[in-house]
Amino acid sequence: MNFAGQHFDIQAFSGINGEKTPSWTSYVFQWTQLPNYYLAEAASQAGISLKSLTVGSPIVLNGRTLHITQILSNMDRLNSYSTVASMSGQHALGIQTCANSTGSLINTYWAD
Repeated sequence: MNFAGQHFDIQAFSGINGEKTPSWTSYVFQWTQLPNYYLAEAASQAGISLKSLTVGSPIVLNGRTLHITQILSNMDRLNSYSTVASMSGQHALGIQTCANSTGSLINTYWAD
């Protein structure tokens, strides 16, 4: 996956019940429960780079270029699953990162 001028390898993530991705990782995680939904740890280079994206920014996934069409900010991480599941059915790709230092809030970036 490429965005913000950087490449990030993808690994599978199957955490549920509010589990967090490791902060030391260099990966973007593909969430197994929603195959078109990805997680970027906020403290990683992927998370830092993701936060620089705006509507219209490109994301390249497996050679396919998509563009950010919507950003939902400051969603409650533990209570956002139904919104995320619904949005993943409306968009080609979603990427999540934490919006605050405690990880209780998330931003989701949607691309088509």
